[in-house]
This record gives sequence, C-alpha cells and structure tokens, in this order.
Amino acid sequence: MPTVPIRVPGSLSRKSALVVLVLTAPWAWPATGLPQEECRIPPSIAASRPDSVTGATPVYVGVYVIDLTHIEEAEKTFAGDVNFTLRWRDPRLSAVSLGRSLAGCPLTLDDIWDPAVSIVNLRNADRIESPSLSVDETGNVFHRERFYGRFTVALDLHDFPFDRQILPITTIARNPTEEVALLPDSTRTGMVNQPSLLGWTVQLGQAIEEPFLVPGLALSVPRLEQRLLARRDSEFWLLKALMPLGIVLLMASIVFWVDPLAYPRQVGFAFTSILTLIAYQFSINITMPEISYLTRFDRFLIGASILVLLTMFEAVVAGSLAHSGKVEAANRLNRWSRWIYLLAVLLLALLTLGGGVRE
Repeated sequence: MPTVPIRVPGSLSRKSALVVLVLTAPWAWPATGLPQEECRIPPSIAASRPDSVTGATPVYVGVYVIDLTHIEEAEKTFAGDVNFTLRWRDPRLSAVSLGRSLAGCPLTLDDIWDPAVSIVNLRNADRIESPSLSVDETGNVFHRERFYGRFTVALDLHDFPFDRQILPITTIARNPTEEVALLPDSTRTGMVNQPSLLGWTVQLGQAIEEPFLVPGLALSVPRLEQRLLARRDSEFWLLKALMPLGIVLLMASIVFWVDPLAYPRQVGFAFTSILTLIAYQFSINITMPEISYLTRFDRFLIGASILVLLTMFEAVVAGSLAHSGKVEAANRLNRWSRWIYLLAVLLLALLTLGGGVRE
C-alpha cells in the first residue's frame, strides 16, 4: 500500500462521522494493538502464500467511500475520503495451527504473507488513520486503512453539460492470477448517500473483476475495479448558462421586427446582440472545463454565434433594399427571416443538446 503522511481529517457531516464510527467499531474490526508475549510468527509463513497447492488465494477487497469532495476536469482526477480493506484467510495463522491465538497481536504486513495489493490510479494520498492489521483465531486476516486520496480517471466530456462519468478505484496484485484472486468484499463496500461533492449525483456501481496483462511481459495479474457512477446535475447549467444564451438569441431576433427603413436602429440591435454574446463568452469561459475538444455546449455556443452574426448581415441587406426603394422586398425578407431564424435555433438546439436533455 502507498506510504502517505498522516493528516488530520477535515470536518465531516454527522452522517459521515457515524459511518466512520461504524467502520471502526469493535464488532466491525477485530481488536488490534494489544501486545502479547507470544506474537512471533515463523519466517516460513511470511515467505510463502497460504494454500499454495490448492489454487489462487482469494483476497477480498472492500472500498467504502466516506466522502467525495471534487472532480477536476482539467487534471482528470477525483478526490475523496476512502476506507480501504483487505481480507483473506491463512490457516497457518489459526490458533489450531500455531497452538496459540494471534488475536490482539500488534502485527504488520511485513510479519505475514502479503498479497501485495495496491491502488494503481491513486495519484497521492493523505493518511487519516494509521493502517491496522489483525488475525482472528481461525486465521482470517483483516487489513484496513483510511486516507484522503486523489484518483486519476479518464473523463469523457463530449456530452457536457449532460455527461455521465465512471469514477474507478482500481486495485491490482503484483502476484500472477495463478496465485492471487481479487474479489469484491460486499460487506465492506459502499458509500455515503450524500457526499459533499457539488454539482454531481454519485452512486455506487459494480465491481469489475478483470485480469491485467502487463505490457511487454507474458504476465497476467489480478485486477479489481470498483466503480462509482457520477451524473452531472445539468439543471444548474440549463439555468445558469443556456437560459442567458437563449435570451441573447431572442434579443437578436428583434432585428426582424424593426422597420427596415429604420436602418440605424435595426443594425444597432444586431450589433448590441453581438457584443452581448462576446461578453457572455468571456464570463462563461471561467466556469467551463479546460479541455482541448468541443463539447455539446461548445457546439451550441458556436452555432448561436453564427446565427447572431447572420442577423447583422440580414439587417444590412434589408436596410439596403428599403433605402433603394424596395421596401416590400425588405419587409418580405424580414418576415421570412423570422421563421427561418426560429427554425434554425430549434434545429441547432436539437442537434447539439437534444440527446443530452433526453437523458
């Protein structure tokens, strides 16, 4: 497991604090840290794995998410408070095999056989509680640690702001699949109902068991990926971003209702709409994800900019027709432009945002 500095946890909600108490309660975890005189383990036990002749040793992995704090689109990471557990059985450590019980002995992973399990997408972590290891009388080994970590994730933001993300916590063992099998521990896997992460709705997903083939080597190691399913709260973006943009598009359509003989007024409305859209883009870019490809929202914004710019050209053409004596032609152009503009806006919204809104 990664070596991380000890950090005092930040403030927790009452529900999160209750979860921590339950996870660390005596009935949930065997007592550790009670020194005994006879806690020495034969070196041969640490040098070999249990049941080496009966197949792979099952190791149960538990991931309980106490809190999620943020998702960083630019850095492609998410962060949270995680309770991580490992559980396996080593009959050689049982009271029957040793002739004495190891319950209460202050043990570490260096004292026994270690399945060498690590979280591969954990970028860095601050330890909240020191790791604990205990062995009960039947040889069941329990390893637990709690930390606040940042995890890497391959985010796909093409559907922003209607995107859904899979947030994985991926563990592998450095032993081959013939020796170790990673399995989900359903009794110690879960998450709080209301994490402090803003702007997202997150729920516990499936645990995927899939071997990992080491590149360049004919070696397959066990891998277990516990997934969290995150859905962005798009209602916020509909109100904060799309509604103001819709108002700008509506304001630009006023051009088609102005008398073409009032040429300065018509062009003034179009020019004001363009300036408003530019100011809107500067303000919204602060809150947009820093990515190098276009999202649904980007495509809608580009299309809206083109439509607003076209209103300027329509105002110039209609004004030129009116001042050259072709007033009826100018009025006819305005009437047709009203409906064409409306259909263009609806078509733009359907092509760029329609699929995301339906989801």
